[in-house]
Amino acid sequence: MLIALFDALSRVVDIGEEVCLPATRSDGRDLFYLAPDNRLMAVAIRLDSERNTVEAGAPIPLFAARLSGNPQGGTQRQYTVSADGQRFLINAPVEVTLPITVVLNREPNP
Repeated sequence: MLIALFDALSRVVDIGEEVCLPATRSDGRDLFYLAPDNRLMAVAIRLDSERNTVEAGAPIPLFAARLSGNPQGGTQRQYTVSADGQRFLINAPVEVTLPITVVLNREPNP
């Protein structure tokens, strides 16, 4: 993934991994994304305005995410990050199992 900052000096940082559906916490210090194996990952981002540099830390796996639909092929993010980056709201599938009732030897209605 490449991070591009658009200001007087265009700067790009390569995270070095294929990512899907990136999100950031509100202050921009962490980048979250879905890895190809559906793990939610975090990368620390450091912006240095004095030296006009952007540094990305090593990707850290947070947890395996069970997301609804096809998260790797979709264009809409199936999760959101709290402002402090400590909580996630995830659109997860709900498994519904309906009971099956089998009636044997039922008498027909008269």
